[in-house]
Amino acid sequence: MQYSKCRICHEEIIFAQNTQGKFTPINAASLTMPDKYLLGHGQVVPFRPGKHVLHFRTCTNPMALRKKKTYKSQKEKKAVQICAELPQLVSTPRETCETDLFEGVL
Repeated sequence: MQYSKCRICHEEIIFAQNTQGKFTPINAASLTMPDKYLLGHGQVVPFRPGKHVLHFRTCTNPMALRKKKTYKSQKEKKAVQICAELPQLVSTPRETCETDLFEGVL
């Protein structure tokens, strides 16, 4: 692993591996000496909550870093949009709404 720069705020970051095995950006300033040792020897730095600061918390525009949701079909996309636009007076949870609308579509 090596240091990178955020494409939005240009802060120095590294990608640490979380418990699910995925890599997440953390601020390089939150690295401890053992982390720097691992990084210097080409090893993966494990993400440690409380010790490392997620870059999404300090970036000036974290929403620009989010991946766009992809849909399997236009029908699925439309169903999600309809569920999002339902009035808040409806007591049906959004997940239930999407499941009902997707039934037979996917």
